[in-house]
Amino acid sequence: MPPRATATPRGWVYYDAECSWCTGWVRRMGAVWRRRGFEFVPLQSETAHVILGLAADTSEDELKVQLTEGRILGGADAVAVLCKAVWWLRPVGWMLSWPGVRGLARRLYRGMACRRPTRRSRA
Repeated sequence: MPPRATATPRGWVYYDAECSWCTGWVRRMGAVWRRRGFEFVPLQSETAHVILGLAADTSEDELKVQLTEGRILGGADAVAVLCKAVWWLRPVGWMLSWPGVRGLARRLYRGMACRRPTRRSRA
């Protein structure tokens, strides 16, 4: 079972702890989502590997959000869910869910994820 969130649990955010963008985002904005019931778990952790079904020698290349009911979303879809949990980001979350915008957001997210700085090389 993933670690418990500090507020009423809403889900878990699995992020790349070897990515400077990702860790900077968690450092700056993590408290916003922790107050709303999300807990942050490194993708490199054993917990993430078990929950996400990753092989021991692999890691996901995108942010993942697991909601308390068990649904797991990744990339831009995960960002949309997180935005919808914060009143001042809710309009962004709604826009990211619109069919035309969702496809574009997914492509942009994938493009950024492929170029993010990490401490390990990606094959």
